[in-house]
Amino acid sequence: MARVEAIAFGLPVITTETEDSEMVRGVSIIKPGDVDGLVRALNGLMGDGSLRRRLGEETLARVRSLMRKDTCRQIMKLVLDASDKPKGRR
Repeated sequence: MARVEAIAFGLPVITTETEDSEMVRGVSIIKPGDVDGLVRALNGLMGDGSLRRRLGEETLARVRSLMRKDTCRQIMKLVLDASDKPKGRR
């Protein structure tokens, strides 16, 4: 969930390889357990403001290309409908 939230806010992301990680631009992907790779990715982002901005812009552009207004409305309606239902009756 944190990865999705970061991407939605246009922040650069460091993540491990997953089925969907290749679909997202602006994400640094490392292998699970690759501590050296994590350190390199973190140092790269911390030391390069232009890289952080570029990766953040890429993630935000990707989200915007995938999320059309009608899709956002449908999701919002589902969330609001679900929140209006009394607990235990879903």
